[in-house]
Amino acid sequence: MEELINMKATKYALLTTVLSLIFVMSCEQDEQLDTVINISVSRGTYIGVIHVNWDPVPDAQYYNIERKGPDGDWIGAGTVAGPPFDDYGFGLPDNKLVEGTRYTYRISSGSSSDSDSPYSDPSEEGWLYEIKPIQLTVTRENDGTVTLSWSDTNQLVINMNTNVHEISYKIKRRYENETEYTDIHTIDNVETVQNMSYIDNSVAKDKKAYYQIQGIYRYEYKNMDYGVFYADWIKDYNEIEESGGSIQVNYNVLQLSSLPASASGYGFVRLKNINNVIYAATIPKPALGNPVIYKLNGTSWQNISSAYPNNLLKNYESVSICGDGTNLWVGGISDSAYVYSYNSGWNGNLAKDNLGLTAKPDHLLIEYTQETLYALCDHDDKLEVYSYANNSVWNSEAILENSNAINNLGFKVFNGKLYAYYLITNTQTNSTLKIKHLEGSNWQTDFTAAFDNIMDVKVFVDNSGEIYFISDSQEPSTWQGGVFKVTSASSAQDLVSDSNEWLTFPIDIDYDDMDNPIVLYAKIVSQTNVEMHLAVYENGEWKEVAGDFSSHVSPADIESNNGLYYVFGDGNNLVNSYPATLKAIILNH
Repeated sequence: MEELINMKATKYALLTTVLSLIFVMSCEQDEQLDTVINISVSRGTYIGVIHVNWDPVPDAQYYNIERKGPDGDWIGAGTVAGPPFDDYGFGLPDNKLVEGTRYTYRISSGSSSDSDSPYSDPSEEGWLYEIKPIQLTVTRENDGTVTLSWSDTNQLVINMNTNVHEISYKIKRRYENETEYTDIHTIDNVETVQNMSYIDNSVAKDKKAYYQIQGIYRYEYKNMDYGVFYADWIKDYNEIEESGGSIQVNYNVLQLSSLPASASGYGFVRLKNINNVIYAATIPKPALGNPVIYKLNGTSWQNISSAYPNNLLKNYESVSICGDGTNLWVGGISDSAYVYSYNSGWNGNLAKDNLGLTAKPDHLLIEYTQETLYALCDHDDKLEVYSYANNSVWNSEAILENSNAINNLGFKVFNGKLYAYYLITNTQTNSTLKIKHLEGSNWQTDFTAAFDNIMDVKVFVDNSGEIYFISDSQEPSTWQGGVFKVTSASSAQDLVSDSNEWLTFPIDIDYDDMDNPIVLYAKIVSQTNVEMHLAVYENGEWKEVAGDFSSHVSPADIESNNGLYYVFGDGNNLVNSYPATLKAIILNH
């Protein structure tokens, strides 16, 4: 009986011991670490990371950090032994945070001996530094190179010396009609991001270029407890099209002989294609002088005006010339109206008695077509067309305009049709341009419209009948002239857009051997340096003719004849501020 009692006592003692152990263990498991409080997050301060900090929890050996993004799900961002924590995007695509996205955080503390604390309340939203656009300009220079200039507007965060370790810029380029960029240069270890520049010497001169700057911001971050790491935050800035310069196009160039030197300098030159033979009418300066007419034989110029009759030796400011392949006519105004005839020698004045007028006309232009010699005269407040009969008799064919404000006359044959154009001054800064052509025996109006600041107009009609005109400017400070294509009887499209600001002050217009309109224009380098240049309108865009035009000065002129004939003053040989010689070339493809 006693043995049974002892056994019961022993079992009771064991049961009591087990229950005590269970109670003790239960009490131990119920001990938890404190909840994390005072979480702070960076808000647009750091590149590539969000900096998370909090108050340390006593006895905590590690902290689990979770992140919530726009999808609303909490995912593990990392585990560290203690604050702070750099969230670089662990667990996200590419293990990177997304610029512009807001994130919140919660943290629990833990140790090997105590239970993990509950997760903290969510933090405020944190986000990355958002890279701002750079200020980039891309300019095509006169030598065909392209200059890129920029300042990085992210200077503030860089100056804060937060986590930016190193900055580099990669320069990329593509041409029009290309979709992929080519890396052309990298600038490493940039110390200052202000006033950066790069000159692209390898860019094609005959193609439109587009550029992109890629900013590479190397930043540092603490990767949980594994140490300090570095990563590149890459920003592709917006594409910029070159501006202020031009696409350049190359022509084959044939050098012709220069025109003979003028002791007083050249002040006027006008080229004329007569039955596929090029003539040049010139006048010396600074005083009004006698016209000197040259005929191009091969690559040399023949002076055909060296034996003028004495009664034709007059002073002229400008002249016009035309011919039929056998006869050459030169017309102009001096003390009276003159029209000279040349056929192996010079004949007398065909415009005796001022074409039968009571006084000399204000202006006189001549042209030949359909076996008829015509004259366009501005006289007695009217613009009248005459045809030459014989024996110095001129017949009136039509009065194109009655006005005392006619100026800027033009008279030229295009595609076998005779065109006349002129301006009528409306106000000091506004004029109406009229373009007409002879159809049979009638003059038809092609275009009438008023423009501000229009002057020095030249008209050109291409082989398809499209009409173009150029204009210099009365107000060069606000408008530097234009090139227009007639689109209706009263409207015209200005072909010189903001991206073609390099094309200034057009002087003449014709076409090249591919039937592309080509413009002679003046480029103002300085107050005392004005260069002559050429631009071609090809496939709907302007391209500058490549070459060294630094010594090309006025007077200059162009004329088409299975290629473009171009005569210009030699700026390296001046007398009385006028070129003593005129150079000549032919451009073709």
